[in-house]
Amino acid sequence: MKGTIVLILWILMLTPVLAREPIQVITEDLPPAQYVEDGIVKGPATEIVKKVLEKAGVDYKITVLPWARAYLMAMKYENILIYTMNRTAKREALFKWVGLVDHTNITHLFKLKGNGIKTNTVESIRMANTAVLRDGANHELLAERGFLNIFPVSKLELTIKMLLARRVDLIPGSEKLLGEQFNAHGYDFSIVEPVWFVKKSSPSMAMSIKTSNTLFLEIKNAYDQLASSGKIPNFEVQASGPAAIP
Repeated sequence: MKGTIVLILWILMLTPVLAREPIQVITEDLPPAQYVEDGIVKGPATEIVKKVLEKAGVDYKITVLPWARAYLMAMKYENILIYTMNRTAKREALFKWVGLVDHTNITHLFKLKGNGIKTNTVESIRMANTAVLRDGANHELLAERGFLNIFPVSKLELTIKMLLARRVDLIPGSEKLLGEQFNAHGYDFSIVEPVWFVKKSSPSMAMSIKTSNTLFLEIKNAYDQLASSGKIPNFEVQASGPAAIP
């Protein structure tokens, strides 16, 4: 009996303790969806992420970074959760998608009212000076569509400042997001207007592709359970809308 106990203790000493490390949650400062207040990351998208991870029983730490850096980290490392990120065809196989954190919305190119730039043809749109968030979905899409004069910047607010200073002709965004950004920084949103439809946007939370399927499914299942029970919004992807820039 004594020999059996000694053997068990010896096996336990040799067996590694499997403790799951906290996952790294990364996002950008993009009010009102997510923002920092008094050192705490808040916002409706953040609350959804927190509820999902708490439901899954996963420890986490949220870090706010410039979008390009956050995106690079999510591409490179395991156990990374990133939000709010638009789900696109190009990104589909690059991440493990958990679910929406906001309603699907429509992205347009906006210009200052009174700007005489021609926007009636695809060719003229592609020639316009356009500011975008570096490595964002709009940056990727417009580059793919052959836009010739793209000016990437680190923050969405900088695209607005460049537009207001007439350093660029166009900026992409949804009416909701840009309106909130204009108001948050004290700008008058009524001085701009949409001129061209770009795409539908699906604001989502996703895991890095190197994350284990076991961990991803735990988080995905927690999301689905909360959404189906009404404990987080059950966003539906809108099925119709105008055609995108070809």
